[in-house]
Amino acid sequence: MADGEGSPPPEVAYLLDWFTELSGRRTHGGMAANPITFPDIEAWARLTGQRPRPWEVRVLTRLDDALQQRAAKSAGERDKAGDGPEAVKALMMSLPGQKKKKPRGGGEPKAGPAQAPSPQSRLRSAPQGAATAPAE
Repeated sequence: MADGEGSPPPEVAYLLDWFTELSGRRTHGGMAANPITFPDIEAWARLTGQRPRPWEVRVLTRLDDALQQRAAKSAGERDKAGDGPEAVKALMMSLPGQKKKKPRGGGEPKAGPAQAPSPQSRLRSAPQGAATAPAE
């Protein structure tokens, strides 16, 4: 990981290792990961024999803050997209380095003749009380 673009300088690469170790042991509440707390860092340091200096603790907490913000943004992108392929596309587009593509032709893609309506959409469009058989 050292010397690559986007990699930390070798002098502080150990902080990323510490953060990865701490982050792998974080607790989860509900649907999201909990932040790494000062008691978590203190217990980790005591149990591993590490003695982080105050500036190193600040780096660890700032890394965690950035990760928490990124996770919240990703969750928001998933929520906006809903379920299915659009959710995956929205999540992929929210990743760093992804360019957002503008739709061609200025609007929604039009359904071509090869796209048949799903059985669920046929049932939704049928009058109440009428049942339609799926096409074979």
